[in-house]
Amino acid sequence: MGKKKRVRYLSPERERAFPSLSRSNYEATSDETTKYNCIAYVAGDESQWWQPYIGDRPTYWPDGAIKGYSIEALVSAFRALGYTMCSGGELEPGFEKIALYVNANGEWAHAARQQADGSWLSKLGDWEDICHTTVEAVECDVYGKASRYMKRPIRKARSEKQRVGRHESQ
Repeated sequence: MGKKKRVRYLSPERERAFPSLSRSNYEATSDETTKYNCIAYVAGDESQWWQPYIGDRPTYWPDGAIKGYSIEALVSAFRALGYTMCSGGELEPGFEKIALYVNANGEWAHAARQQADGSWLSKLGDWEDICHTTVEAVECDVYGKASRYMKRPIRKARSEKQRVGRHESQ
């Protein structure tokens, strides 16, 4: 018999921050790290923290993108990467999709990236990366709700491992 993959979860305290997460709709796919955030992770950059303004750590924001925490600023950052607006998060062959979350203050607060199987990848702040079955699984008071979706054609140069999710084989 083959080795059974051990499923990893967040700590119970962290799970409580996300009322829609349950052990049946997500798994942790990395150890926690402060090296990158959800915006960087969705953009495919695990080397730096993406934020429009310098904070308590070095940050990056795409050239030409609007600086700020409005949803339009985040949309402009992903437009700089070749994404265009789309109507929703349904799986669409030939495209990679992202979901952008807006909190109750009307500011962007999170982003998630869709995998080839329709599940979603998120980096939870300084915490772990997770794979979740729906965009709603990480909706919460802090992140708000998925309110915008963007897509771009899958780039041929990206490897299958990158496109599907770097942790899938662990």
